[in-house]
Amino acid sequence: MTHKSHCFAALALVAAAGALAVVVLTGSGGRGSAQAGPISRAAPAILTARAASGDKPRVLLFTATPATLPPTGGAVKLRALVANATSCRFAAQQKLRSLPHSVGCASGKASVTLHFKANTGASRRTYNFTLLLSGAHGKLKAPAVAVHEAGHGPSGTSSLSTTATPQVTLNPASETIAAGATASFTAAASGTPAPSVEWLVSTDGGTTWNLVIGASSPTYSFTATAADSGEEFEAIFWNSFSAATTSAATLTIGTVPQVTTQPSGVTVAAGSAASFTAAASSSPAPSVQWQVSTDGGNTWGSIAGATSPTYSFTTSWQESGYQYRALFTNAVGAVATGAAALTLTPQTSSNWSGYVASGGTFSAVSGAWTVPSVSCSSSPTSSADWVGIDGETSNTVEQDGTESDCSGGNASYDAWYELFPANEVKLSTSSYHVYPGDSMTASVSVSGHVWTLVVSDSTEGWRSDTQVTLSSTVPAQSSAEWIAERPEIGSSLQSLANFGTVAFTAASATDATTSGPISAFTFAPVEMIGSTPGDLLAQPSELDATGADFTDTWYGSS
Repeated sequence: MTHKSHCFAALALVAAAGALAVVVLTGSGGRGSAQAGPISRAAPAILTARAASGDKPRVLLFTATPATLPPTGGAVKLRALVANATSCRFAAQQKLRSLPHSVGCASGKASVTLHFKANTGASRRTYNFTLLLSGAHGKLKAPAVAVHEAGHGPSGTSSLSTTATPQVTLNPASETIAAGATASFTAAASGTPAPSVEWLVSTDGGTTWNLVIGASSPTYSFTATAADSGEEFEAIFWNSFSAATTSAATLTIGTVPQVTTQPSGVTVAAGSAASFTAAASSSPAPSVQWQVSTDGGNTWGSIAGATSPTYSFTTSWQESGYQYRALFTNAVGAVATGAAALTLTPQTSSNWSGYVASGGTFSAVSGAWTVPSVSCSSSPTSSADWVGIDGETSNTVEQDGTESDCSGGNASYDAWYELFPANEVKLSTSSYHVYPGDSMTASVSVSGHVWTLVVSDSTEGWRSDTQVTLSSTVPAQSSAEWIAERPEIGSSLQSLANFGTVAFTAASATDATTSGPISAFTFAPVEMIGSTPGDLLAQPSELDATGADFTDTWYGSS
C-alpha cells in the first residue's frame, strides 16, 4: 500500500466501560468536524500536519490510560495526538485540582498525568474528560473519554477484568532501501487483552507525529519514493489497561554504489609490493571488500582484512596472473569493479640466480644438486651452488655448498660453508673431494644460537658436519635460498663460470608454521643480470610439479 495518497477518512472509537478510553478522529469534508463511525481501513493515507491555509485543528488520537482504577486510586495519563493546534486544554465535569490544564501542542503531542486518591465511598465513580484544541484557524472540542474508579463495598466494587499493560517486545528497525523498493517496519507488544496497534509517521525529525490511516497491523509496508527519505515511523499499542509506544525507526532512501575509479593492472617484480586502488560513491557510503580470482575471473574469493580503498601486499611468484577486484556494498546494493591483473617478473640480482622464499622465520633449509662441469677459457671465472638462510633482506647469510672455478684454463672444485660476515671456510680438498657429476646434498639449520651446516657427497662417500654458536650476532632468519652464484672477492664480483645447467632437487625449508618445498612458501625466482640492461647471466626455470625441483642455466659471464 502507498501511504502518500492524501485521502482523508473519518473514524471514531470510544471504548466501552472498563476498556481504555480512546478517541481517534480526523477531519472529513469540512475541516475540523468530528464524526463518529466505524473504523475504516479502505483508504490508507497519512494525516499530515503540514496544513494548508485555513485548516482547522484536528484530533488524531485521544486516550486516557488506564480507563479503570481500583478503589485505592492511582495515576491516569491523558494523551493526545493533534494537528493544526497550538494549545490543548484537558477538562473534566468534576472539579479536579490539576484541571483545567492547558499545554502547548504545536508539536502535535500533548499529555497530562492525574493522580487519584482512594475512593472511600461505596459508589463507583466515573470521570469524563474532554479535550479542547485551539489553533490559528479555530477551535475543536473532542468527544469525551471516560475513566471509571471502583468504590468500596459490594455495591461499589467494579468487576475489573484481568488486564496487563502493553509492553513493547519488538521495536521497528531503521532501514535503508532504494527508491521504488518496499519499506517494511514491524513491531510487537504483549498485553492482556492483546493490544491493538496503529502506526504513526513523522516527516520533521520526530517533532510532529501523524496517524497512518489503515496501518493497523504489526507490520506496515509500502512502496517508498525518494521523498520518503528521513521519515520516522513508530507504532502505538493499546488495550483496556494502558498504551505503549515503540521507539522510532528511520527510513533512508539510498543509492546503489557506482564505481568512480576502476583498479588498474599492476606489473612488479615478484617479492615486491603491489597495490590496487578503487573508489565508488553512493548514499550511504559503501564499504569495500577486495576479492581475488586465481582462475581467470571464473570464481572470486574475499581477501581477509582487505577492506580499504587501496589493497597493498607483498607478492609471491605463484600469484602472477591473479586478478583482483573491489566489491562495494551498502544497504541498498552492491557493485564490483572490473578485474585488474597482477603480472609478476622475476627478481633480479647481480650475483644470484635461483629461488628465494620469504615471509617467515626460517630455521632450516636443504637441497640437492649435481656438480656441474664448467667450461673454462683463459679468463678466470667462478661459480657456486648453495643453499642458505638470510641474505635477501638481511645483512647476514648462513650457507653451504660447492664451488666451481676456472683459472688459467683449468677447472677446480671444492666444498665450503660460510656464516657471513665471517669469511668463507673451504673444506679440505684432500679429505673432501669434489668432482663434476658428484651428487651433493646440503643443509643449514639452527636451534637456539647453534647453527649446523651439513655438506655431503654421496658419490665420493663423505659428509661434513659443522656446528657454530652465534651468541653475539643474531641472524634475522628472514629468507631461505637455493642459488647459483657468481662469488664476490673483496668488493669485486667475479665473472660467472660457464656451468651450463645445474639441476636443484628436493629443495625444502622450515619456518615457524610450515615445512615443505619451495612452493609451500611465499617465493620468487631470481635472475642474474650484468651491468648492461638486458644482459642476462643466469636464469632459473619454473618449479616442477612437486614445487621442489628446478634447473638454473648459464647465459653469460659478466
